[in-house]
This record gives sequence, structure tokens and C-alpha cells, in this order.
Amino acid sequence: MGELVEVPAGWPTPARGWPTWLWSVPFTGSHYPGAKDPCPVEAGANCQRYAYEVLALFGHRVDDLRSSQLWADTYTTSRVGAGDLAPLDLVLFNASGDPYGAHIGLVMAADEILHLSGEVGHPATWSLADFAARPRYATLLGAKRPIGSVRPPRTAGRPGDHAMTEADSETVLSGGRFAQPVRRGEEVHRIAGRGAGNVHALLDSEVVSDPADTLPAGGAHGTSEG
Repeated sequence: MGELVEVPAGWPTPARGWPTWLWSVPFTGSHYPGAKDPCPVEAGANCQRYAYEVLALFGHRVDDLRSSQLWADTYTTSRVGAGDLAPLDLVLFNASGDPYGAHIGLVMAADEILHLSGEVGHPATWSLADFAARPRYATLLGAKRPIGSVRPPRTAGRPGDHAMTEADSETVLSGGRFAQPVRRGEEVHRIAGRGAGNVHALLDSEVVSDPADTLPAGGAHGTSEG
């Protein structure tokens, strides 16, 4: 991977260390998961692709899912409640409890979420309070946790097929509490005040995958961070 970079103390550490692009990837809405004419992540990514690329450093593979598809996914991820976040959980934020177009970040340590947004333009680490202060991110839907240590390669032709190496599966995790998947109908937590200290529960009555959620930036989905 070439030259390595430093990260805050307490973060998980990939077996091969952190690559130089960790802090330099520019936000590019058209570089979403599964986009045509894929380019290296160094050339740009949206929030989803960036988060998935970071997970891949730890050997975790997630299909080319947009936000609502990730929220509904049960093959590569499981639901986690907002009170049970752990390192490498994918967290979803939106202006409401709707997963469509939700912004995605990655939990790295307690109240430290790594993400790539158009507002900043490059990767940054925010707290829950930072997200709560912005109306477009004020609702924390919950989190999705990669299933197992490493997803093995699947049948040829399936999205997200990747070859694994032994080194990819070696990770060092620090802290975090793991819980069972949360079933359909779980609560969606509205962040209010400072961080998640004061929350209002919203009921997520049904989880669906909206086909329109796969549109590229500039389409019906292109105005959102997701």
C-alpha cells in the first residue's frame, strides 16, 4: 500500500496498516457503489463507497448497496441499535427516519465516526453531536454490522465478489459491544440536544429497498449524500 498514515489512538488497525488515501479521498457523488466505469477510490467516492472501501481493509465485503438497500440487507450485514454501536459498524443518518438517501459513516471508536461528505469535501471524523447539529443528518436511523469476520467469495456473477487473502482477515479491534441483530420494527432514534443523550423514538414500520435508490448522482437520488 505504500506509505502509511496515522490515525487517532484507539481505532481498529488493518493488518496492512492505513493507506495514504484514508484522509485524502475527494467527495465525488457520481462515484457510488456499482457505478459504471469504476475508478480507484483515490480518485473520489461518495459516502457509501468510501465506507465500504475502509471496511475492505479489514476483510469485510459489502455488496454494491445504496443506503436503503444497505438498511434492508440481511446477507452481508445485520441490524444494530443506536445504543450498541461498535468499531466498524456502518451508521446511517438522514433528515428523517427514511433510509432512502441516508448518509453513511463508519464507527471507529466511541463517538468517533469516520465519513466522507460533500459538506466537507474530504474524509473527516465527527461525533454524534456534530451530526445532530445539522438538520440533514439529525436522525440516526441505526447501524448495520458486517456479518462474520470476513465474507467469503460468492458464486461468480454476484455483486461484491472478491478474492480474499489471509492478511485481509487479520484485524485488531479495540473496545466495542456486540449485540444480536435488531428485528424489523426496531426504533429509529431522533438525536436531539447534545449527541444521543436525549432521544425520541420513531417507529420504522417496514423496511423496503427502493429500486430508484440505485440511480447515479444527478438522478432522483443524486441530491442526497447517500
